[in-house]
Amino acid sequence: MIPRHRERLAQSIGNAVGNELVSQETVFNALFDTGFFNRKVEGFVNSYTSELLSTVYPSLIEALPTGARAPVLDTIAALQYRLAEHIASVLKSEQTSDAIEKFVDRQVDSVYNCCLSTLYVESIQAVCQKAPIRSGVLYDLNLIAADKAHQESVITGLVTVNNPH
Repeated sequence: MIPRHRERLAQSIGNAVGNELVSQETVFNALFDTGFFNRKVEGFVNSYTSELLSTVYPSLIEALPTGARAPVLDTIAALQYRLAEHIASVLKSEQTSDAIEKFVDRQVDSVYNCCLSTLYVESIQAVCQKAPIRSGVLYDLNLIAADKAHQESVITGLVTVNNPH
């Protein structure tokens, strides 16, 4: 029976195993749900990167033919010199000087305003602790304070002093 129907029997066994025992879902689950595929990919990537990182590569100059090294080094030196000249000219320019001056002025003004506004608020709070504030005084303080942020900090400070809860 086996020799005569061997091909048909093999086909039946193959169909039974392929359709009943090992389905596409079973293969996907075995590869992805168990982490098998992730481990294999991670192992491959790790071994490849380790090999790349452990290989010592020559520098650009060493990789060049001996006859081309001197001209390349001369060109690099010339580029460095031109770049240094350009940087020096930019730093010496009037535009750079103006930009640095404006930057320093802004920084000094910022520090000065911060210190002045803190001193101003502390002074107003000290006065307010000694005497109750009327609404007219708050209006006057609004007029005195120059910018919106300063106005808000002064008024918030005053309200906090007069109504500590």
